[in-house]
Amino acid sequence: MTDGARKDTQREKILMTALQCLSDKGYANTSMRNIANAAGVALSQLNYHFVSKEKLFLAVVDITAEKYLKEFRDYIFAGNGPLESIRRFSQYFRSSLEESPTMIKLLYDFMSIGLWNPIFGEKLNGLFKDIALIIEEAINGYGSKKPGYNAEAIARVLSGAMFGTAIQVVLDPTLKKLPTSIDCLGFLFE
Repeated sequence: MTDGARKDTQREKILMTALQCLSDKGYANTSMRNIANAAGVALSQLNYHFVSKEKLFLAVVDITAEKYLKEFRDYIFAGNGPLESIRRFSQYFRSSLEESPTMIKLLYDFMSIGLWNPIFGEKLNGLFKDIALIIEEAINGYGSKKPGYNAEAIARVLSGAMFGTAIQVVLDPTLKKLPTSIDCLGFLFE
């Protein structure tokens, strides 16, 4: 294995370990030392690859967002027409919430950091714009006959409803049936 390949492998291992640590403990409770220990590398190796906790976690956001956006796009565009895409969007989000609640928590953790850290804020704002653009593209033309109800506005309403519902479920896990309310969004647009 070449030095470059070894560095890439070590970098990937650190990123995956950081993602796991963040998912388990959250940003505030995860240190670079925790990640180094869990990854089985020296702390200096983390600093070599990422320089700071912020840079490491921004890299985690990048890989997580890239994977999420690709998966999301593929799922949404499997629909046949705007209304089917809206239904698929709600199904995807509900299944993500039910199957990966720690990833949703991690997203909210990063959102709270983004309120105070402009670099995180810019990164997450870009993620939300990308989500809205995917929805907008999938439902393009829907609502264009009604003034003010264009695909962009509908995309923002849908993503806002999804993330608003998700935080309610994350904060109160007894709301087991609340994610099914997400499905009603498709019916609102029929």
